[in-house]
Amino acid sequence: PVIVIAETDNTVKKIILTYNEALSKTQLRSTDFQINGESKSLVVNISNNKITLDLSNTITDNEIKISYSGTSLIKDLRGNPAASFSNVLVKNNRDTVPPTFKGLGAFPPPNVVIRILYSEKLDRFSTPALKDFSIVTEEGTFNPIDIRVGSEFDETVIGDLAGNPAPAVTDLTLP
Repeated sequence: PVIVIAETDNTVKKIILTYNEALSKTQLRSTDFQINGESKSLVVNISNNKITLDLSNTITDNEIKISYSGTSLIKDLRGNPAASFSNVLVKNNRDTVPPTFKGLGAFPPPNVVIRILYSEKLDRFSTPALKDFSIVTEEGTFNPIDIRVGSEFDETVIGDLAGNPAPAVTDLTLP
């Protein structure tokens, strides 16, 4: 078996090694792989002609190189071992395009929740700060009391500090 391409997913938390033929389901050890010269905490999975290395942390380096020592042997279905390799350049598929604003809506009446729609899924673990948002209504400016990030939208719950619903929104300032 020969490596055809080594690449990351768009989150850079996985490295996918694609081979030119199907591989046997050999138990591979994480210690057989090095990323940028270091052993990393990872889980190794084989499916058809792909080996996926699931990393516990995102790789932050722009240039990524992977090495395989061959001690647990990657094999094809006929039992032929793949050669070890050193410092193979990994195609970095990091998503570098920021999400773009698509629209917003207020749900349910009386405009308690504002959904801000973006062009792609957002990272639910990086919630923006409340101070980054302001909501302008006919009755004044309100600050959100809570922000929750969903799958394809940034959901901002608004209201005054007493929890009363805000009036109809006429403008929204985004971070």
